[in-house]
Amino acid sequence: MNLAQQLQQIQQAQATMQATIGMTFPVAQTTLMPAGQASTVPGGSNTVPHAPQTPIMQVQVQNPEVAPGGYQYQPPMCGAYVPHQLDHSRLVEHFLKMKPKEYSGKPADPLWPAHWIDEMERNFTMMIVNGEEKVLCATFMLKGDAHHWWKATRTYLKTKHTQLTWDIYKVAFFEKYFPRSFRDSMEKEFLSLYQGQMTVDAYQ
Repeated sequence: MNLAQQLQQIQQAQATMQATIGMTFPVAQTTLMPAGQASTVPGGSNTVPHAPQTPIMQVQVQNPEVAPGGYQYQPPMCGAYVPHQLDHSRLVEHFLKMKPKEYSGKPADPLWPAHWIDEMERNFTMMIVNGEEKVLCATFMLKGDAHHWWKATRTYLKTKHTQLTWDIYKVAFFEKYFPRSFRDSMEKEFLSLYQGQMTVDAYQ
């Protein structure tokens, strides 16, 4: 692998981390109004009354198929596809058929953490999995020190997040095995070598 390719891989890892950390998840703001209360239209004095809500008990009497809580039962359509979630053992078994690489936490190649994440994501393109299932598959390949690191890190992350998504895992993984300070240092080093090589080539 030449210097230009190594520099490009470091820059791609930087972009991935920045995009992941910078993600925001907007939460819709909804204002609940009591039944029959009017709401004011912004910019005017007119009001629009809300239609009174039918009591749940009355709906249940009129329609016996309404379940407790006011939710109406919808029978599945004939021939409709109902997706199902693979159990963990079958999911991992399918993942292992792609022969993914293990990660021990002590790579000889300093760029291997970025390569390993990239390989995991290429494998995921061949599967229909959500973020949590990606974490399950990838962490199954952690061995040795990396396995012990994840056991401790997972416990901590569960206190901060309700779901451990793939983006959350990548941030934690890169902070441990491919930290920003190291990436910045390598990027400057490879950039200097690359520019020096270009200068030498220009005089040849």
